[in-house]
Amino acid sequence: RNDHSPALWFDGKQTIFHFSALSFGAGSEMMVTIMRTSRDNGMTWSKARLIVPEYDQRQNPVGSAFRLRDGTIVLPNDIPWTNTCIWLSPDDGQTWRDTGGTIAGLHAGMVELEDGRLMALARGDNIDGKMPLSYSSDRGKTWQATASPFPPITSGQRLVLLRLQEGP
Repeated sequence: RNDHSPALWFDGKQTIFHFSALSFGAGSEMMVTIMRTSRDNGMTWSKARLIVPEYDQRQNPVGSAFRLRDGTIVLPNDIPWTNTCIWLSPDDGQTWRDTGGTIAGLHAGMVELEDGRLMALARGDNIDGKMPLSYSSDRGKTWQATASPFPPITSGQRLVLLRLQEGP
């Protein structure tokens, strides 16, 4: 089996989430997603459980999980060699659903904007020689991509996108 795409996320309260994809063979095209948690800084972990148990191509976690203002957890997942999609959990990781949309590029970094839209930057799928910038107004069901002002990044590079506190 291929244990692939590990992603760690601290919820800002008390829980570290560990997500990973698991294949039925050596490849990374058809995966299931597993999750486990720790509430003692990684000293002990919950038993890993399949949170998305159907083998699919939309299940390679990206290390840019975050929480929306309403408490929903967003877990970006790469679609091998093409794009990024997102899975949402409204109940702290108990249940998950694929939004169905795709973000231009791989390994997307993402934030929720003040107006509730999602914004993502990613690697690949360059637009006019620039990194793709994608927006969703419907929680990831659809995405509109445009050229960002940033140069593209390449293999071996990952971006980090974090919302900073408002102000100077």
